[in-house]
Amino acid sequence: MLRLGFPVIGVTDVPRAVAFWTAALNLVENPEWAKDTWRTLDHADGSGHALGLMYSESPVERYPRLHLDLATPGCTWTWSWTPRPSRRPRSGG
Repeated sequence: MLRLGFPVIGVTDVPRAVAFWTAALNLVENPEWAKDTWRTLDHADGSGHALGLMYSESPVERYPRLHLDLATPGCTWTWSWTPRPSRRPRSGG
C-alpha cells in the first residue's frame, strides 16, 4: 500500500521560500538532504516532515493545479468564487 509523504512545492528562490514557509507555518529547516536546489521543512514540534521546497525553472502557472488553504487559530472561513475564463473556442467569430 502506498502512503502519501509530504507536499513538495516548486520555487524559483529557495532561500526566500524557506523564509516564507518557516515563518508562515512555524516550520523548521531540516539540514538532511539540504542543497541549493532542495530544502525539507519539518514541524517545529519534531513530529516529522511537513513540506519540501524544490528549485524549479518552470514558469508560474496562471491557474495552478494545486492550492493550499491556510488558516490561523480562530480563523473564520469565508469562501469566494471567481469564474475562470472559458478555455473552449467560441463559435461565430
